[in-house]
Formats: sequence, C-alpha cells, structure tokens
Amino acid sequence: MGPNNVFHLFRNANYLKLFLAEFTSQLGNVIGIMAITFYLLDKFSQQPYYTTMKDMMHAAPALVVFLFIGVFADRFDRQKIAVHCDLIRAFLTVCLMICIWYDSLAFIFLAIFLRSAVGKFFPPAQSAIIQGVLSKEEYPLAAGLNSMLGSVFLLFGSGIGAVVYWNLGVQGAFLLDFICLLISAMLIYSCKIELSVRKPNGSTDWKGLHTIKALFTDFIEGVKYIVYDRVLLLLTLGSAILGVVNGGIGIIPIFIMKYKLSPHFYEEMSVIETIVFGIGILLGSALSPNVTKRIKLYMVLTFSLIFSGIFVILAGLSPTIVLFLIFHFFFSVAVAFINISFYGWIPQMVNPNMMGRFRGILDPVSSLFQSLSLAFIAWTFPSMLRIEMLFGVVGGAMLLLGMLYLFTIPSFVQTKEEKYEVPS
Repeated sequence: MGPNNVFHLFRNANYLKLFLAEFTSQLGNVIGIMAITFYLLDKFSQQPYYTTMKDMMHAAPALVVFLFIGVFADRFDRQKIAVHCDLIRAFLTVCLMICIWYDSLAFIFLAIFLRSAVGKFFPPAQSAIIQGVLSKEEYPLAAGLNSMLGSVFLLFGSGIGAVVYWNLGVQGAFLLDFICLLISAMLIYSCKIELSVRKPNGSTDWKGLHTIKALFTDFIEGVKYIVYDRVLLLLTLGSAILGVVNGGIGIIPIFIMKYKLSPHFYEEMSVIETIVFGIGILLGSALSPNVTKRIKLYMVLTFSLIFSGIFVILAGLSPTIVLFLIFHFFFSVAVAFINISFYGWIPQMVNPNMMGRFRGILDPVSSLFQSLSLAFIAWTFPSMLRIEMLFGVVGGAMLLLGMLYLFTIPSFVQTKEEKYEVPS
C-alpha cells in the first residue's frame, strides 16, 4: 500500500491515537452543544435569545485569547497543552453540570465561555503535532479524513445529540461529554512524540512569558512571519473570506427556504438541506485523495473556490427547492475540496517552529469575519438586501478569492520554493 492510502496512515500509531482523540472529542462536543441548546429552548422557551447568547459564548473567546493561543503552542510542550485542554474542559464540564442543576444562567454562560476559551488553545497545538508526526505527502489525506469526520457529525450529530438528550437529559449528555474529554486526554497523553515536535523552539518556562509585553512580542513575530510571506498572507486573507462564507452559509439557506422557496415547510426542508450538504461533504472528502495526488493543492483550492462561488450564486437564483438543493449539493462537494486543500497545504507552507502562532492568528481571523458576516446579515436582511443578494455576496466573495489565487499564488509559490531551495 502506498503512502496515500488511508490504512497506511492509520499504521502511524501516533496519528491513529490523535484521530481517535479528535473523534471522541467531537462526539462529546456535539452531544453537549445539542443538549444545552435543547435545555435552553425547553427551560426558557419564552426567551429564545438565550440560545443566541449561548452561541456568542462559544464564539467570543476566540477574540479574547487570540494573543496567547499561538504563542503557547510554539513556546510550550504541545502535547501537554492538548492534554491539559481536555482535562480542564472536563473539569469545567462538571462545573457546568452543577450550574445547570441550580438553573444559574449567569454561571452557565460563564462556564460555556470558559470551556470555549480553553478549547481555543487545542487546535494550534494539535495541528502542530500532526504536522510533526506525518510526512508532507500525508497532510492532504489527513485533512480529507478530518473533513469526512466533520461530514459524519454534520449528518448524524444533531440526531445523536437529540437522542441522548431525550433519553439521558442534559446532565446525562454532559456526563458523556465529560467521559469523551477524558478519553481524548488519555489518547493524546499515550502518544510517543519526539521532543523536537513537542517543543520545536526548545524549552520555555513561565518566566520567559511572564509579561504581556513578552507575549505581545512573540505574537508580533507571528504577524511579521505572515506579512513577509506572500503565500501565508494570501492564506490568511482566504481564512477571512472563508469566515464570511461560514457565517453566511450557516444561516442564508434556511432564510431562502423560509422567505422564498418553501415558506410553509422550511423546517422540514432545512433538515433535508443539512443532509444534502453532509452527503456532498462526504462525497468530496472521499474523492479528494485521487484528485490531490494528481493536481497541486493550491490549484485544487483555487478552482474549488471558483466553482463553489458559482454554485452559491446559482443556488441563490434558484426558482425551486429542487434546483436549490442540486446547486447546494455541488457547492458542498466543492467545500470539501476547499477544506482539504486549504488545511492540507498549510503544513507544507508553514515552518514547524511557527505553526502554533500561524494557526493562532488564522483561526481568530476566521472567527472575527464570521461574526462580522452574521452582523452584516442581521443589519441588511430583509430591510436592505433581498435573499438573492446575500447569496451573491457570499458567492461573489468566494469567486473573487479564487480569481485572486489563480493570478497570484502560482508565481508566489514558485518564488518561495526558489528562495528556500537547498543546493545539492
């Protein structure tokens, strides 16, 4: 079996444990999110804005801890960061269960905020570890597996969370979340990872980062690293645009069904839309290994952005629900290729010593623009923009990003490869 085979990837014991840890962590997270959503809707049915506040408590920490997450992943033991993130979140889950027991809304939101804040430290450390335990040829395959995992939870996550909530209640759901976090921590702790991967910049104690100035200096180094590298700067811009897209796509499909295509059955159609989207992601993830073996990742990313932008615009112009679902399906397939090429290409372009800081900047940028996208939609729809225009904005952003990549990235990549070429 070749290096691009999934089974070959799972022969890497470290990656297998990291993948299983990701699976259990996502499973617990999905169950917990659905449980707290149902709890708030059932307990405070006359105050639906509490559910919106819950979503804000999940998103807001990215804008609060962005200064720290990447620096920590590059300066401290990445394996310990990942393990401690899971353990601290497990402890905060117990605190959340106590808050729910007493129906203390203020402390419930505080516990959700703290859980989310701690969780933001996990992705930069995890992605940096995966970069160190896999070869460059295996990055796209790993990204494809993560995309498939995400599509499975997209398809079945809500149903699993609902079943757990109906049978075990909110406390039972968070007990399962707690157990999943402990399993994830144990799996990551059991990995045998080389010191150079865990601490690529050597050992750093807390005294080295004891002031905000020291943290800010390290953070600025990460910003300079991105600004002076045109490829990474374009990837960061791409993260901002994809944040806009994620914010829009999370809400405008249900808007077009409620206000245009299926006003009386929009809830049922929303379920079907989610299933169609999940199947498209799953299909795109399954097809991606054969494509990424033959075509450069940045070209896959470029054309996937262009095609997805076109399909979003066509979906917004669809006169019937059937046509909308067809275009939405093709869009979801393209999204899978975007995710796999984008996150599969990043480890090939980023110095392992800077991966934590790069992801520590990339993810908050995406979260910021996702929040701005939602705010823009709330402000402009339906008073200023029609639903077709919102689809045009989202699709146009992807189309323009794809065209920018088409005319700039190939030459920038060639320049970067020539600059860092090692003479034989």
